Amino acid sequence: MAIALIVVGAIVLVPLVLFTLLVAGIRLQIRPILNAIRRFNHAVTNPRIMATAGTTASSPAIIRHTGGRSGHAYETPVEVFDAADGTVVILLPYGQTADWVRNVTAHGGAELLRAGEHLGLTNPRVVPTAGVRSQLPAKELRMLRLFNVPECLQLTRT
Repeated sequence: MAIALIVVGAIVLVPLVLFTLLVAGIRLQIRPILNAIRRFNHAVTNPRIMATAGTTASSPAIIRHTGGRSGHAYETPVEVFDAADGTVVILLPYGQTADWVRNVTAHGGAELLRAGEHLGLTNPRVVPTAGVRSQLPAKELRMLRLFNVPECLQLTRT
């Protein structure tokens, strides 16, 4: 009986602790936790998302950008939202230091593949989420309340 309680406790507690670390890491922008999440997503989550990203079967889009030092072409899955002023907004849960964000801002834009459509994006600027909050869907507002994402990348469609 005691072993069963320990096993059940571990099954419940481990995911709860991991979820709490995830939320706290993003809310408080704790760099080691953000880096661990980023590495996990890069190795595990992103390859799975990339299988359908950018197609009509999936909501994630693909942002195509060029590496700052390497000059290599990269593709990163992102969630993109249309803003009322003709721009697009991408939430930055890892902050503006993510490689793809630095690449896009350094090169002054990127290409976006969303629902089978190619869009050119220019004029990247990191803006406070509070400034674009009213332009985001309700689902994202719930996520923002949970994770308190402080910044977004706003780009102009070309």
